[in-house]
Amino acid sequence: MKSKWTGVAGSVALAVVVAGWAFAQPTGQPPAGERPPGGPRPGGRPQSVEGLMKQVNRAFRTLKREAGKPESKDQVLAAITQMELAAVAAKDLTPNGHVRWTEAEKPMKVLQFRRGQIELLELLLLIEKNALDGKTPEVQAGVEKIEAMRKSMHEKLGVEEEEEEGEEGPRGPGGR
Repeated sequence: MKSKWTGVAGSVALAVVVAGWAFAQPTGQPPAGERPPGGPRPGGRPQSVEGLMKQVNRAFRTLKREAGKPESKDQVLAAITQMELAAVAAKDLTPNGHVRWTEAEKPMKVLQFRRGQIELLELLLLIEKNALDGKTPEVQAGVEKIEAMRKSMHEKLGVEEEEEEGEEGPRGPGGR
């Protein structure tokens, strides 16, 4: 009789442990409204390269605006983090929207794109270290390097650029 109750009690205890473990497992989704830049969209689909590059461009505009201001260290670091997250998410994807590549060019261009994202990340890490150390002139020099790198990579990859927010054009200065 004792072995029957021991078996039942053991089974119940095991069921409780398994149920508790199952409920304690992360869902793989951040809390609502806390999706990191470049992370999966609702439904698990990754963002497009174009969407991620828009995130990089928005953060870069903030970085350019705040880089020369020692009192803006927090905004500079936040912009760098946004750029890093979007670049990491983009480097494994294939650009499709603003490029016109032949099938023969595509493998080489995708490789160039990925290398470009890695170079951007390396430069962002250096700028981040300089920002943390309060080296404002070095941060500004890094921003200038990113600007030159951006123009060079867009030229190499044949990116058809859209006008950016804040530039003169059909939307006007600062308009959307």
